[in-house]
Amino acid sequence: MAVPDSTPRILTKADSAALRRAHLAADSIKAPTAQAELPINADGRWHWRGEALRSAGAVTLADLLMRIPGVTAFRANWIPAPQFIAWNGDARRVRVFFDGIEIDPIDERYGRLLDLGVTPLWQLEEVSAERVAGELRVHLRSWRVDRTTPGTRTDVTSGSENTNFYRGYYGRRLHNGGVIQLAAQQYSTASLRTGGDGSSLQVFGRLGWAGKRWSVDATWNRAGVDRSPTIRFPLSRELAEKNAVPAFKGTLGTAYGRVAWGDPDAKAAPWVQLIASTQSMRDDSDSLPPDTTFVVTGPDSGTMLVDTATFATSRAQYVFAAGASRWGLDGSVTARLRVGHGRTDLSPSARLRYTRSFVTLAAYAESRGSDSTLRVDLSARVAPWRWLAVDGTFGTYTPSAASTGGPAFTASRLELSTAVRGISLTAGGLSRGQALLAAPVVLGSGLVPVLSGETRGVV
Repeated sequence: MAVPDSTPRILTKADSAALRRAHLAADSIKAPTAQAELPINADGRWHWRGEALRSAGAVTLADLLMRIPGVTAFRANWIPAPQFIAWNGDARRVRVFFDGIEIDPIDERYGRLLDLGVTPLWQLEEVSAERVAGELRVHLRSWRVDRTTPGTRTDVTSGSENTNFYRGYYGRRLHNGGVIQLAAQQYSTASLRTGGDGSSLQVFGRLGWAGKRWSVDATWNRAGVDRSPTIRFPLSRELAEKNAVPAFKGTLGTAYGRVAWGDPDAKAAPWVQLIASTQSMRDDSDSLPPDTTFVVTGPDSGTMLVDTATFATSRAQYVFAAGASRWGLDGSVTARLRVGHGRTDLSPSARLRYTRSFVTLAAYAESRGSDSTLRVDLSARVAPWRWLAVDGTFGTYTPSAASTGGPAFTASRLELSTAVRGISLTAGGLSRGQALLAAPVVLGSGLVPVLSGETRGVV
C-alpha cells in the first residue's frame, strides 16, 4: 500500500498567482451603491469616517457634535432621554441630512426641534458638520458594502447606569451586483436616582443593485424607544412629580427608495439622484390627555387634534439632486418637495465651490426649507502657508413670517488659525443679528422661545 507523501510543498510564484486569482474570484469587489453629496469644510475639520467615527466615543449624534466650537448641548439624562444642540445659541439652526434626505422635526410637541438622541449614528460610515455663520448643517452617510464575501460584525458593550449595548451587522454583494445589508442595535439602561432609563431596538436594512454608474436601492431605518420619565428634582417628591420630562413609548422611522447615476465624490463627472422617502413617528405612550390639540407653527401653520390613545404623524419627501465638477469648480442643485399635514412645500437649493491653490470659495442658497427660511451663505478660506489660514463666512436668513420664524437676521464669523509644534490655535470673532431663539420645551414647561438682540462674541 502506497504511503501518502507528507513532505510540505513549497509554493512557487505560479501557485501564488493561482491562489490570488481564486481568492479574487471568490471575493470580488463590486461597484458601491450610491451615496449622497457630502459638503466638507475647507479646513477638513469636523469630518468623521470609518474607524475615526467609531472610535470618537460618541453614543448619539449629540455626543459627536457637542465637541464642535459654537455648539451647546441640552439633554435631560443619559441615552434614551431627549437631546438637543444649539448653534450659537439657537437650537432651530441645526439641520440634519441622512443620505441626502433632510430629517424634519415632525413631532410638534418638541417645539419643532430634532431629538438627536434617536437620530441614527451607529450604522453610519461618514459624518460631516458644515459650519456656516448662521446654522449648522450635519450630513450623514449610511453604511455600505462592496464585497461578495459576506461581512459580519458584532459589538457588545457594557457601562455605567446599567447600560448594555448589543449590535450586529451583516452585509454582502451578489455577483450580479445585488446588495443585501441588515443591521440591528439594542440597548437598555437604568437610572434609579433620576429616571429617564429605558431601552431601544433599532433596525437598518438595505436591498438594491449597483453597477459601474447606475445604482438602485431601498433603505429602511426604524427605531423603537421606550423610556421612563426623567426626574428634574429627585430630592423633592412634590417637585419631582411636577417637573418630570414625560415618558415616551413609540417608534420613529425613515424609509426611502433611490435611483442614482454617477458618484458625487468623483471628479470631472456628473451625477444625478432621485429619492422618494417617508419619515414617520408614532407615540404609543397612552399618556396624553383627552382631545389634546397642538398648534403647528412654521410652514405648516394650523392646529392638529391628537388621538387620546396614540399620536402618529408622517411626512413624505421627494428629492432631485444633480451636480458636476470641472476646472476646480464643484456645483450642485437640489429640489426638495415635502408633502404632509395637508401642505406641499418645494425647497430648491444650489451649491457652488471653487478651489484653487490656497484659496477656497463657497456659496449656498436655498429658498425656504424645513423651517420656511430663505437662506444665503458665503464662505472663504485663504491658507497661503501650511501653518496659517484665514476663514470667513457670512449669511442672511429670512423667515417667511416673523410671527413664527422671528425677524430676518444676518450672521458672520472670521477666524485666524495657526499651528505651533502640532498644536492648533484659533482666534476670531462672530456676530448674529436679532433672532428668535427656539426652546426645547419638552425638557421643561418653563422653557419658552425668546427674542435675542444683536450678539457679538469672541472665539
